[in-house]
Amino acid sequence: MERKCKAVLAVVIAACCLAGCAPMKMEEASTPGESGSAPTIFADAAADFERLQFETQDLEGNACDSKELFALHDLTLVNIWATWCGPCIEEMPALEAIYEEGEIGVVGIAVESEKQETAELAAEITAELGVTYPNLRPTQEMIQDFLADVAYLPTTVFVDSEGKVVGGGLYIGGRGELEWRDTIESVQKSMEE
Repeated sequence: MERKCKAVLAVVIAACCLAGCAPMKMEEASTPGESGSAPTIFADAAADFERLQFETQDLEGNACDSKELFALHDLTLVNIWATWCGPCIEEMPALEAIYEEGEIGVVGIAVESEKQETAELAAEITAELGVTYPNLRPTQEMIQDFLADVAYLPTTVFVDSEGKVVGGGLYIGGRGELEWRDTIESVQKSMEE
């Protein structure tokens, strides 16, 4: 059984890497930035959810409260991803490296993992990549409050210790570790102003 799961996981990861990500909702999709590989910042996209507050479970079924998660750091990177999204999976090691330093928080939200089967696949992916930062399952309330407005994956938003969205908006697309470090530095500077 374990061999079969690993084989399925390998096929899914390979397919994701080759296919890339499509918009979550075609009818509400915005055009990504000119370069295609560079993330795009939509400064007004976060206006629909100025604060993130939720109670949910992580991929292992443990209770998680956003107030407790966000209170641990002055700044938390919230990364919204999917199991079928190659760029989402590719950037996880970079996010893990940043998380391990402990300066800022990192939280993942695996869309569609409200379904048990998808949650299990998401847990397999994070385990295979050695991801230790919290990855959460969305509730219907989270979907209605902010996830329904996410058109592309991965999408990242930064929040302060109270869950207030900071940093100018949504960050669309995957990034490497150096790009994330530059982005984090820029967001931290904007919070100081």
